[in-house]
Amino acid sequence: MVTKFNFFDFEFVRVGNFWYFFFMAMLAALWFILDRMCKAKGKAWTDRFVLVLVWLNFALHILKQFFPAYRREWPDGLADSLFPNLCAALILLSPFIVMWGGKIWKDYVYYLGVISGLLVFILPTGAMRYNDFPGGIHNPDYVIETLRFYACHTILVLAGYLMVARGSHQLDYHRIKWIPLTFLSFFALVGLHAILWGPVFKLAKFPHEWLGENGVLYNLNNGNNISNQSMVFGPQPAIDPVVRTIARYIFIPGLQVYYVDGVMHFTPILWMAPILLILIAILGPIMTYPFDKLDMRRDFLGFKIQRAMRKANKAAHKNRN
Repeated sequence: MVTKFNFFDFEFVRVGNFWYFFFMAMLAALWFILDRMCKAKGKAWTDRFVLVLVWLNFALHILKQFFPAYRREWPDGLADSLFPNLCAALILLSPFIVMWGGKIWKDYVYYLGVISGLLVFILPTGAMRYNDFPGGIHNPDYVIETLRFYACHTILVLAGYLMVARGSHQLDYHRIKWIPLTFLSFFALVGLHAILWGPVFKLAKFPHEWLGENGVLYNLNNGNNISNQSMVFGPQPAIDPVVRTIARYIFIPGLQVYYVDGVMHFTPILWMAPILLILIAILGPIMTYPFDKLDMRRDFLGFKIQRAMRKANKAAHKNRN
């Protein structure tokens, strides 16, 4: 039965209802307030503040295991505090990247933190687990998990942004080319976690059958117990038909996709590469420009001058002949 949409449905977070826009408004307000505060306090204060934020996020991700909803899932639920998806992986590794990571990895904290965090606010799947938390806001477990979910992704957005906007980390548009590789590295980490998740944490179902028609490796794209939250092993069912159509034109057979009995399968991790390159080519310069616009303008002007000189030299050569 289809539930009629109601903006004033206060029971759950639903796309377009009051709570949906409430949490978006809270993000916008915190973004504005903390940006002004960091600007006023200066770079040294911002460095410490960002470090506090990422360690707080780390703690929330680990300590959620003590929430009732997660304790009931032990030992299976322990995997949720490791690397079940890209956001979780970034939450766990951000403190170490901020403290000791190189420029390329700090770039990743900014790009993926802002993009993935904002996407979660647009489609808050973690706050829409209605079957897991019947009763909605009348269920304390739902309230706690929803607040934790939004808090963690708010920090992902703000920590990455403040680190760049207030001078803790300098972007360079020349490094955009490394983002696909860092992304695929995190993608591989999530995929490895997903494959190990069953044998290590689903103790009652250990060992898995790995080979054969019912094996994990044979059925990665066919629906199984392997976690695929971040689509490491192929697109989710909702977008699968669209991706398969696109794949016929831009994916390389044998690399991004392969066929078994005429059925297209997606190569884990690598299937995302063409889509990732397109998105980075579009979003990378847009997200970098506000913080590296002088270099981007200078290089673009230099490109235009060189192009004009080549045209002039070509025309002069043509006239001499």
